[in-house]
Formats: sequence, C-alpha cells, structure tokens
Amino acid sequence: MSTSQHHAVATPTASDRSPTPSLRKPDDLDDDAVVIEVGPPTELELQPPRLPPSPPLTVEEIGEHKDEHAFARTPGSSQHAHDIEEDVADAYNAKRSTADLDLPSRTLNSHDGQTPQSRTFEVVRSKQRSPVPYHKPRSSYYVGPPGAHTAYGTPQVGQIGVHDPREIVRVERDYTSGELPQFSPTFPLELEGRITATQFIETINAVNEILISAYSLRHAALDNAIATFTLYISRLFLTSHYDKEMQRLAQLLDMLNAELYNPQGLNILWPRQCAFLFLEIEYY
Repeated sequence: MSTSQHHAVATPTASDRSPTPSLRKPDDLDDDAVVIEVGPPTELELQPPRLPPSPPLTVEEIGEHKDEHAFARTPGSSQHAHDIEEDVADAYNAKRSTADLDLPSRTLNSHDGQTPQSRTFEVVRSKQRSPVPYHKPRSSYYVGPPGAHTAYGTPQVGQIGVHDPREIVRVERDYTSGELPQFSPTFPLELEGRITATQFIETINAVNEILISAYSLRHAALDNAIATFTLYISRLFLTSHYDKEMQRLAQLLDMLNAELYNPQGLNILWPRQCAFLFLEIEYY
C-alpha cells in the first residue's frame, strides 16, 4: 500500500463533535508518522439515576406476607404506588402538625463548577400555624389589687350561661371558726362598680348561717342514730338534715343570682363543687 493511500484521511471541521479520531500528515513529520487528533470536549450532562425494575415477588414471599391485599401491592403496580403516596402524605401531615419541616434543598452539580443540568429538591413549608389554645379563666388566691390588664372595672360582656366568664373572683374561706365551713366577709376590690360592700356582706352572712345549721352536731347525731338502728334503710324515705340545708342553700344562691348578681354581670357558683374551700363569683 502506498504512502498517499496510508494518510488519505480528511481533517475534521470545528463543527464536527464526533469522538472518532482523525489522521493527518503534518509537514514536519515523516511519512510513516501518524497523528491522532481528538475533537473538542463535549459538555457533561448529568442524568438522573435509573434503578433497575424490582423483581416480582415469589410464591414464598407472598405467602409470608401478612397483609391480605399483598397481591394488589406488588411493586410496580398502580395500587402499590398509590399506597406509597398515601403513606408519604400521612407522614408529612403528621410532621407538619407538630413542627414545620426544615429540609435543605439539594442541587445536582458537575465537578467543574458549571451546572449544565441541575435539579432542586425542596419541601414547601406550611405557613399555617396552630391556633393559640383557649384556657377558661380560674380563680386564684388574693395577691393584691387587680392589674390593668384584667377585665375588672369594665362593662359587662357576654351572656351568663352562654359565654365563658372573663374573670373569676375567689372569696377565701374563714378559718377563725375552726373546721366549720365559713367564708370571709371581706369585700373584694374586683367587685367594685358591680355591687356594694353591704350587699356582698349580707350575701356572705346568709350563706354562713346556712352552713352553721347544716353542720350542726345535734342534728348529725340524730340522723346517724336513726340510720344505724334501721340499718340505713331510713335513708330511702327520710332526708337528712344536712341534705335539707344544702337544698336551702342552693335555693338561696339561685335567688341571689337572679335578683342581684346576674343583672350586674356576676354569677355565684355552687361552693359544694370545691368542698367549700372557697366561694367563686364569675365576672362577665
């Protein structure tokens, strides 16, 4: 084979990007020398990884599966993909209900600093915040005059029995009489502008009188003696003196609320619910 036939290869142009090497004969080299010229480098394009398809389940794997719908959840089926989407959505909603997801976004870049093809994966945060929980007001021990941030001294807001009270005033128990339940007649400053001190003292005195009668030792001994001799059968048709006085106290509080306290945006609560440790007055 001649020399001209050995080197008769066309020189590639600039637009040719084929990776096939080309041969040419430079002027400063021998006839037998061969030079391989490589075209310009091609741009690197990163493609997302493609995983091979999952193999089908064997008979043993299907038999060991505890789910009765294992045949419908075969990998690659539409039912399996739908179930996976539901599991991911449930997990995301459970995470979003407690705290916002904080996952950094990741970008697929090339090693040379250029980004011929990039994909950003990120999770959109939920801007919805849980509402502030509402707590019904509670009474507390007296620590001083009411502050400016309280509702005391303002006009009535809301309807008694329909809305929750804005504040609750606590009337402390008077322990000067010993173990006998009695309430302190000291007028609370929180009730100024609603009722007078005289009306409050009369209310407390009426409640204390009924409590003194209810805890009478003479009536308690008589009721216990009758119950013991009759093997407590008398409880079925006889009402004890204590229960009668509790009914009378309930009627008194209902009358005071209807005639005096409710028109002024106040409401006296049943003190037996807290074992007569204190008396609470709702402030609307």
